[in-house]
Amino acid sequence: MTTQQKKKQKKKSLWGRQNWIVWLAAAMTTLLMMFAFSVTSLIIYARWNDEQRQYVAEAAPIISAPLPTPYLTPTPPEAIVVERNEVAKPSISVTPPPTGSIMAQYVNAPFVADGDLSGWSEVPSYPSTFRVFNVGDWDQSDDLQAFWRLAWDETNLYLAALVLDDVHVQTQTGNLIYLGDSLEVQIDTQRMIDLGTVLSPDDFQLVLSPGDFVTIPPSAALFRGTEAGQLSGVESSGLIVSASQMEGGYVLEAVLPWNELGVRPIPNLELGIALNANDNDTPNTAQQEVMKSHIASRLFGEPDSWGLLILTGGEPSAD
Repeated sequence: MTTQQKKKQKKKSLWGRQNWIVWLAAAMTTLLMMFAFSVTSLIIYARWNDEQRQYVAEAAPIISAPLPTPYLTPTPPEAIVVERNEVAKPSISVTPPPTGSIMAQYVNAPFVADGDLSGWSEVPSYPSTFRVFNVGDWDQSDDLQAFWRLAWDETNLYLAALVLDDVHVQTQTGNLIYLGDSLEVQIDTQRMIDLGTVLSPDDFQLVLSPGDFVTIPPSAALFRGTEAGQLSGVESSGLIVSASQMEGGYVLEAVLPWNELGVRPIPNLELGIALNANDNDTPNTAQQEVMKSHIASRLFGEPDSWGLLILTGGEPSAD
């Protein structure tokens, strides 16, 4: 066999010039396909992950902030007779409103004592503007204002108050809460029958404390007149009070069951009432420095000096 024939029989290499170009093109194509596949996988995963997060977010329960928890009035361990160190007559001579009367508006749905006045916008407001008591060394500072709203249904008497006071002091609990920033409501349940100058068993006093908004919670104390013309602490199982602090004062709401007053409410029922606010501006003390009332004639222990509360039948009243 000749050399020429041997050359003709020699196999060509797969890495020849033309085959090398084909392999390079194939490799680049493969790399591009792998890159495209990787990008597509990332996009699909990202979309899936977003959908999972969205699903979890939509499936998560919506939690609303709870309303402030109303504090049930603590039941006093025993009836306590309380004597008040108030002056016998108002310390300022002012002209009372023509009748001293206010209205409690009928409501179809009960108010919830939560320290929020947003539901009271349609109920008339009554101010306690008459200073009816002050201690002898009162410094003449006058920073207290109180605005009341009252409503009722067949079960409860509802009270709400907005109090403006630049210094808040309340260090007391139980039957002595009137010695700090607090509210008092005096009620004569038989005004049309035995209106007189001394307390009797149909007369009540409700004292409401917002607490100190730190360690002392809101509370209330209920008192009833005695045959001897004094006040005696009584047990309360349904009285509820709640309060919330705001800049320059506080808001307080209370729910008082009619059965604790021995009253069967009906439209146009007339009761005696005095709406009062106590002020203490001396930190870390227990002292009733000033009291303001909605009626200038108000005297402690004299129901005939209180104003008139009329239960309206739900008709709107103007402020």
